[in-house]
Amino acid sequence: MPPFNIGDWRNLTPDVITSLFLYGQLKPPTEIFDRITSSGPATVTLDAGAFMTSGPGRYATPALAPFVKQFFAWVQDPTHNQLPASLQNLSGTYSVQKLIAQYGINPTQFGFSFQQVNLDPSPTDPDYALRTYIYNTEKFVLSASSCLAGVPPV
Repeated sequence: MPPFNIGDWRNLTPDVITSLFLYGQLKPPTEIFDRITSSGPATVTLDAGAFMTSGPGRYATPALAPFVKQFFAWVQDPTHNQLPASLQNLSGTYSVQKLIAQYGINPTQFGFSFQQVNLDPSPTDPDYALRTYIYNTEKFVLSASSCLAGVPPV
């Protein structure tokens, strides 16, 4: 099944996601008997910029990646020593690609997932129900060009 290019994340409505899930197409079949099928998984492509700035991806911050958590936990408290010795007391800027290639950090340490349902709904966030139904579990990976600035603790 070819991927569906939805564009803006707002175009992926509850009706569209339900139809993709059940029938593998953007709209339900008109004939009721055509609805009794197994469509298989559907792949959806969204505009990443809008998704990450105003969409459900806005809750995905680099601080959720395991390596980033360890890195900044060590900077704040050097006694919390889960950071490899080769990365302690770094200064300068290091890309994810360089950390993987030069320091042998496992690439999985730069990925994370979370569930929208675990985020607190608030009255100022009217899209909570849509986020949990359509996007609930999401996986993110920091790009190879993402950078961390190494600053040894004082």
